[in-house]
Amino acid sequence: MAKACVQKHQVCRQELRPSTYEQVIGQEKAIEILKGPLSRAYILHGNKGLGKTTLARIFAQSNNADILEIDGASIGKSDILALKQRAESNPMFN
Repeated sequence: MAKACVQKHQVCRQELRPSTYEQVIGQEKAIEILKGPLSRAYILHGNKGLGKTTLARIFAQSNNADILEIDGASIGKSDILALKQRAESNPMFN
């Protein structure tokens, strides 16, 4: 039963998550940057629960872009270098 509750709450969180910039409360500066001219890559950082993943998903959807979700606490230098290489090799920016 506990597993069903966890899955149910996960679904609820996904249904309540904003899906457009207009639905996001706060984060005006971040939204302004993400709506501006495209950059090669973005790194969103901050405390848990601020909407980083939500903003990244909205950005990716509105720009038909890839998103790579990572937990900053669990990656190392080699992971960051691989992300940098992936961003640099993106044909959108060449």
